[in-house]
Amino acid sequence: MRSVRSPLLSSAGLTPTRRSDLSSTLANRAGGVRVRRAAADAAGLGVATDLETDAISMQMALRNIEDGTSAIDVADGGMREVETLLQRLRSLAMAGSSETLADEERAYLDDEAAALTEELERTVISTRFGGEPLLATGAVDIMLLADTSASMGAELPVAAVELANLRDRLLSEGLSVRTGVAQVNTNASGGDPIDGSETLTPLDDDVAATDAALASLWVTGAGQMDPYTVLLDQSGITPLAGRNGPEENPFGGPSVQKILIYVSDTGLEASLTSVTEAQTAVRLASAGFRVYATTQIPRFQAVFDGITDATNGLLKHLDPSGSNLTALVDAIGDDILKRSDRTEPFTVQTGIHDSIDDRLSLDIPVSLSTTSLGIEDLSLATVSDARAALTALDGAFVVLNRARSTVGAAWNRLHAAGNNIKSIREAVESGESQIRDADMAELTSQSGLEQLMLQTGIVAQMQAAQLHRDAIPALLG
Repeated sequence: MRSVRSPLLSSAGLTPTRRSDLSSTLANRAGGVRVRRAAADAAGLGVATDLETDAISMQMALRNIEDGTSAIDVADGGMREVETLLQRLRSLAMAGSSETLADEERAYLDDEAAALTEELERTVISTRFGGEPLLATGAVDIMLLADTSASMGAELPVAAVELANLRDRLLSEGLSVRTGVAQVNTNASGGDPIDGSETLTPLDDDVAATDAALASLWVTGAGQMDPYTVLLDQSGITPLAGRNGPEENPFGGPSVQKILIYVSDTGLEASLTSVTEAQTAVRLASAGFRVYATTQIPRFQAVFDGITDATNGLLKHLDPSGSNLTALVDAIGDDILKRSDRTEPFTVQTGIHDSIDDRLSLDIPVSLSTTSLGIEDLSLATVSDARAALTALDGAFVVLNRARSTVGAAWNRLHAAGNNIKSIREAVESGESQIRDADMAELTSQSGLEQLMLQTGIVAQMQAAQLHRDAIPALLG
């Protein structure tokens, strides 16, 4: 006998689809989401995923900004200590500028000033964040010693160009650079007959002065030279002979790379004094110098082997035309940069894309070494020294204040960038929520309706079953 299907089943709508709809509604309500899978809203899920990814990236950007702020705080703390040391140094200079002090008392001031200068240099070098220096951009002092004998006619113009190129390269890499130029030949005007050197321009950051000195290099004739005394004189180490010593070429402090570049064919080099290659090597190495030298004649390489080895420098064979000076100077630049502290400014990824507008330069590290401050050779030994120190320290405060204003401006920019990212992130999260999250009021109403329909269907089923039970006995009877 064919079963009779009750119309109540159909009217109640109790179908597998209805059960699935209720299950989905309850799951969305429990999770508080509207779109749990792509089938629910393919386009909406794609947009919501992109917005969620952006929000997560922005949270990391905020952490980057916090790290940048911390780096600036460390730098500011170091600069406050530098300020304190400079103020004490100026107080000592003020005391030393008075003629009422005895020589012994003046010596006390000079000793303390020397100690404070060393401490300032140590503070600058040790102020770091994540191992990177914040107050030392890296600095280099380069003294070019150019042989101006007749055999160097082809090499001199190349040497002049390449030293300028080296300086410009190091400046572009963020190093503080001072350069000086000396011509080396016993016939050089005003040069000492023993060492044969004459300083054309002392170490300075004046680019125009260096270029003028390089342009003035020209062949002055033949002559025998003493390379050892030249190197010691021009390095500022107490010279054994000569007139161009430490009073004219003060190299920087411990944070500064000290470079001597000796461009010569070495054809007529000889030791004209009692100083030896070994003694020169020891003195230069202990004072922190590196020596780069050239030679045309293989047998004269031994003249500089010990010096370049002891100072971790380079010795290169010089082409007669000077054409390979370019390669030599490139190698010198590579070596200097390799030994330098960080030279690139800190950049903070404040945006979520790879563009220049999504990165912020903090303009640190800043250079506050004693050389950058102009107080590397500060002395209070005499009244005139103390008065000169006042002027030098006033200049140091100008450098410090500029650095602090630069760092302070970077902090304000980071703070503004952080506020902007927070606002954007809130808007992005709101947009993602509108797409992905559920309307709880609507889901509550919908789930209530679907539960009612399910319960109605169940009742209808029960009633239909009862009708079947009642009808069967009647048919059988």
